[in-house]
Order: sequence, then structure tokens, then C-alpha cells
Amino acid sequence: MGTAIAVTVPLDQETKTRLANMAENTRRSEEDLASEALRHFLDIQESQYKAIDVAMQESLAGTATHASHEDVMAWVSSWGTDRKLDPPQCS
Repeated sequence: MGTAIAVTVPLDQETKTRLANMAENTRRSEEDLASEALRHFLDIQESQYKAIDVAMQESLAGTATHASHEDVMAWVSSWGTDRKLDPPQCS
């Protein structure tokens, strides 16, 4: 990692307290925990953005596959029941 650059982020009191408690419990600095959390958040957001972009490009190119909303809802509704359905087939 390169040179650290300070960024000011306003936190509500509950979040600040949670951060302070976690820092104390893990014997790490609040700055280190906040920096790690932000990196993790950005990793997830970038990954999701890339996946959405790929899906949009496939859709525009006519190469996307999909399952109907009704099939997905039936599958999800079957979770936790004795008659759990297999995932819907994409076409």
C-alpha cells in the first residue's frame, strides 16, 4: 500500500462508539479498522458494478440468459419448506 492520505468522515455517535469498542476489543486502531472496512466496502461495490455492467452489455448484445420473475419467486418461496424447488433454468 502506498502513502496514507487522511480523509475526514463524519460518523453518528452510535457508529463512533461501535468503532471505538471494536478497536479496543481487537487492540487495533480506529483508523486501521475504518480503512479496512472502506477497502472491503469498495471491493464489494466494484465487484457488483462490474457484474451489472457485464449483464447490461450481454443484454444489449442479446446474449444474456435469464429466468422469469415468476420462476425465481416460486423457487425462493419454496426455501425452508418440505417441497424445496430446484433453481429455475435460465434461457
